[in-house]
Amino acid sequence: MSLANVLIVEDDSYLRSLSLVSFESAGLHVVVATSRAGEAIEAVKRELVDVAVLDLYLGPGPTGIDIADSLRALNPQIGLVFLTSFSDPRLLDSQSELPAGSIYLTKSKISGVREIVTAILRSKHSPLSTKRDQVDDRTLTDNQMQVWRLVSQGMKNSKIAETLGVSESAVEHVIKRIALQLDIELDPTINLRVQLVREFSHRTGQQLPETQ
Repeated sequence: MSLANVLIVEDDSYLRSLSLVSFESAGLHVVVATSRAGEAIEAVKRELVDVAVLDLYLGPGPTGIDIADSLRALNPQIGLVFLTSFSDPRLLDSQSELPAGSIYLTKSKISGVREIVTAILRSKHSPLSTKRDQVDDRTLTDNQMQVWRLVSQGMKNSKIAETLGVSESAVEHVIKRIALQLDIELDPTINLRVQLVREFSHRTGQQLPETQ
């Protein structure tokens, strides 16, 4: 008898296969391992799934949070474990709110499969009240996080100001505050926007073009 029935939602085929083998070896039963929202939802409709292990970013289309919300609509007691390269879910979207009881694990901080299995079992037994692990301390406000995302997308300060309905000087001030909060040294010889994009890339695991 397996310790838990698990659904894997991961867009990286190698990590998806590795998770399947690792979980099965640890005594879990993987019901489905997929990258597609529809297949994940159908799996929960067809079979008993105790816990869904989801990546946060799955490429164009629904996010891991979108899928988790759909799974909870089908099964309000399903456990949710997010296993992602994003150090904070707000790096994906300022409106990214984790469903109740979600456990959040950052891939770069995982010491081994045992840590993930432990989180899965905790989520199975307490799907709505588990602690959110490994989300970085919230040193940035939602507004600062939004500006940081727009900078990482290559948007100029003037366009960010227009988008947010604020002055360009206000945007410049927020950018400097972000750098201070992230302990990025304010060196006039180094392009601060490039440093912010590099840090964003590091904290999301995404390769981004460097802004000028």
